[in-house]
Amino acid sequence: MTNKIDVLDGQGYVILEDSYGDDLTIVNAARQSFAKRSDAMGSAEVGLINFLMKNKHGTPFEMVDFRFNVKCPIFVTREWHRHRIASYNEMSGRYTPLKKEFYIPPLKAMRTQTGKPGNYTFEQMKDTEATGYRNLIAKTYEDAYYQYESMLIGGVAK
Repeated sequence: MTNKIDVLDGQGYVILEDSYGDDLTIVNAARQSFAKRSDAMGSAEVGLINFLMKNKHGTPFEMVDFRFNVKCPIFVTREWHRHRIASYNEMSGRYTPLKKEFYIPPLKAMRTQTGKPGNYTFEQMKDTEATGYRNLIAKTYEDAYYQYESMLIGGVAK
């Protein structure tokens, strides 16, 4: 038996050749927002999938991969690729407080930008300047995180 579906009056087709992942993959993709995982499907997991479908939360369903064989006009392919090039999910600050972690560039990565638009050069800063700006970056992060924590304590929604 084939999974072939004829489309475009028989001038094109779609065949599902393989798939990778299952319902538990979808559940764990959704739970990533809460930094949680499930090891098996149970009633709570089935309920989560139904909730996702009912409320049109589609991203977790995109974490299961499908391999298709498709014959279609090039304009269909171009629109398909233009609209759907990647999917991802991550821990969400809407559900879980964000950790206090920041990227501060190493001293040697601190650079100045000189030149005109389209013709820039980037030159390494002197260590004393770079250190001052790295400290400013770190202070800005610390201040912003303090404000974030204060808002959470005060009841502002994540």
